[in-house]
Amino acid sequence: MEPNEQRQWRATWSFGIMTLACALVSSLIALGTERGATVSDDDFARVLIAQSFARAPSWDPSGTSWLPFPFFVDGGAMLLFGAELEVARAAAVSRSALGACLLFLAGWRLGLSSARAAVCALAAALLPTTWIFTAATVPEYFTACLATFALIALSPQGSTASRLVGLACLTAATLSRYETWPFALALAVSLWLRRTRQDFLLGLACLTGPALWCLHGALHHGSPFFFVTRVRSYKLALGPDPRTDLETFFTYGLSLVRSEPLLLALLAFSIALARKGPRRRAWLFLTPLLAQLLFLSLADLASGSPTHHPERTLMAFWTTLPLLIGLNVSAPRPRALRLAGNQAPHLWLTLPPLLLLLNASFPRPSADFVDRRDEVAIGRALRSLQGAPQKTWVGALDFSHLAIMAAAGSPERFLSVTTGDPRDSSQESLVARARSALSDPELRWLILPICIDRTELTRGPSELLLRHESRDYQILERR
Repeated sequence: MEPNEQRQWRATWSFGIMTLACALVSSLIALGTERGATVSDDDFARVLIAQSFARAPSWDPSGTSWLPFPFFVDGGAMLLFGAELEVARAAAVSRSALGACLLFLAGWRLGLSSARAAVCALAAALLPTTWIFTAATVPEYFTACLATFALIALSPQGSTASRLVGLACLTAATLSRYETWPFALALAVSLWLRRTRQDFLLGLACLTGPALWCLHGALHHGSPFFFVTRVRSYKLALGPDPRTDLETFFTYGLSLVRSEPLLLALLAFSIALARKGPRRRAWLFLTPLLAQLLFLSLADLASGSPTHHPERTLMAFWTTLPLLIGLNVSAPRPRALRLAGNQAPHLWLTLPPLLLLLNASFPRPSADFVDRRDEVAIGRALRSLQGAPQKTWVGALDFSHLAIMAAAGSPERFLSVTTGDPRDSSQESLVARARSALSDPELRWLILPICIDRTELTRGPSELLLRHESRDYQILERR
């Protein structure tokens, strides 16, 4: 190997390791934030499913419409290190660091220098919209990193080995989140348009994940598109949508603009300055992302889109756009630079404050994230009090029971719980449900809101002792 090549490889390895280290530190800082990197109750539902997978592995860990790959990853970690919430969070931080390395490699494959690829990868991880997700137990950020790497690796400039790795990443992404399906379809169409045998086969292989899951649905759930039916039934249970059709269609587009306006402005500015070649490549890479956005908007009209924060499904934009900005600014048009530098130099001075003002003018989605620190503390207290798992019933007025159960570990210890699911038609009060649970002779522990008077629950010789209480909950032991 020539000395210049050796220096290049050393630089690549150095910046790759730096990216990994910085991404790890960033995710750990996010984990230590006020809310503990919790996005929604989905975080804890996924941990519970992974805990169940660690106890009894299966192809369909959730038994619902949730795709299986994230549970394979988290459940596999729990098989090795224990089925606890802390292990799930450590796995989330680790895969996010791996995702940042994938973005670094994608930038390097795109033709960026090692330093520029590292900066773009870390910028994607540190965006306000993505940062908390790098430490959350939901799979959106890592899935987006997989999709971005596949997008770059499957380009015509990629080697056969890198394209196969990209294909594996795309399959993992499509078995993690449904919003990657239109992304994969658009990528497959772009491969078919090249009209070579290898690209045709790669295009077919891009649809491996969706095909496998639809086959699973047809065999085990009675319909290849069973997941659409489940989402629609949940949305109908939530009640009528107050939005007009026009508002519904533009929900995802507006969320895209509001989430990271600064990044979009920088992308537009970099495309305007770039030479024709990089600008054309940037648009080719944007096509699958725009197809994803269109699909989500149409699915929302048909009540088939996700029910949570819209920006979560757009994560691939935030992992891809920094790389495209890096591609464009690496090859600016000389004429554009002369015009901006000589004819109107004041534009360079006014641009940064204008962009910062634009970025600060939109509210951040993290304001809607849940705070389950009290529930996590109660779950840990239960685990400490019980030692070995004992039968427990949890009463909650919403989905907060998921955080309690995930923090306690061993989901098999819990009997039926109140779910907060709008599809649950039962009208029983929480006290009535607790009394019904006490009819089970195996029940030893109850967790109830602090507002419930435990003397209302017993009518016989059983006695409920208060063993622990927090701001919102109490742990009762049956004697």
